[in-house]
Amino acid sequence: MQMNKKNMISISLLVMVTAVIVFLLFRNKENSTNQIIGLEKPFISVVRNSKKIRGVIVAAHIVDIKPQLSGVLEKIYVTVGEQVQKNQPIAKIRVVPSLDEIASAQKEFKINRIQYELDKKMLDDHSGVYNLGGISKTKLKEIEANMKISKLNYESSMKKLEMLLNSTVRGADNEDFTIVHSTLRGVVLEIPFQQGARVVKSTSNTNGSSIASIANMDSLVFKSKINESDIAKIHVGMKLPLLISSMDSIKVAAVISEISPQSINENGVNKFKFLARLDARDYNLPYSGITAIADILFAETDSVLCIKEKYLQFDRGKPYVEVWCDEERVIHKVETGLSDGINIEIKNGLTLHENLLLPDWRKSKTP
Repeated sequence: MQMNKKNMISISLLVMVTAVIVFLLFRNKENSTNQIIGLEKPFISVVRNSKKIRGVIVAAHIVDIKPQLSGVLEKIYVTVGEQVQKNQPIAKIRVVPSLDEIASAQKEFKINRIQYELDKKMLDDHSGVYNLGGISKTKLKEIEANMKISKLNYESSMKKLEMLLNSTVRGADNEDFTIVHSTLRGVVLEIPFQQGARVVKSTSNTNGSSIASIANMDSLVFKSKINESDIAKIHVGMKLPLLISSMDSIKVAAVISEISPQSINENGVNKFKFLARLDARDYNLPYSGITAIADILFAETDSVLCIKEKYLQFDRGKPYVEVWCDEERVIHKVETGLSDGINIEIKNGLTLHENLLLPDWRKSKTP
């Protein structure tokens, strides 16, 4: 009885060991089969060839308001972020000209005075000649017109010089002021100078001081750059969806309005600038210079037969794939279509039921 019990235990252990061995052999065979035929088959999907490009949304019209006369910023009437109207006062400037402006005005005054005196003398001399019948009335009228123009220039430069000299003489008690007005309706983006700062007018040699930067937020554009390899895929009028992640990932629509014909080189890559115009009436975007991401769709298919690009191989430039069929490798030549870099459309050569084989060189790199 005791012996029979030991035999039963031995038989049970033998059965368990046998079962474990059979299970392990079956699992190894299954894994081996999976390793041969891979885990994927062709599938139906939509292929999108697109690219995400980062850029900024800015006001299409940003104007720097600059003074017509140099001086000291006496008072600023607006603040950053304030909505202003066209012709609204922006700042008050106490006119205090620089030495260069005075020297230039003096030079202009002297030149205009000399020219006026010459033209006046010429008119006097030719008036006598005309009375003697030496020149025609038309010629005399021409000389008279030149003299009148010279006189206007002379008087204008004299008034300008007097104003500059009077401003300098009165100094701190100067009562000559100029009011700077906004040239457009918009939002004040920046006020570079504080009250009491000296500002300079624009000339042919200097850009002048900006009292304020004002943007019309009703007209916004998306500014970005695209690689040379993709420039032929975009065109003016192309729709461009934009994502603004910093504002609760809101999506806005834009249309490409301008593409630069001249490339710029960035880190060895040629890029082209482009603009896409937004319809600001549909969106409340109070900021200029905010980052956005454009999802540019170059091409898209309907639902088509696809495979992962990792299964694709080439023989003299012609594509093919290997499939596992009837316990052996079979080569299928295929016709490919659109690719998104991961999936590729298969137009001919495969069905949904094929078992795809990885190329030998990919096996060690594929989990």
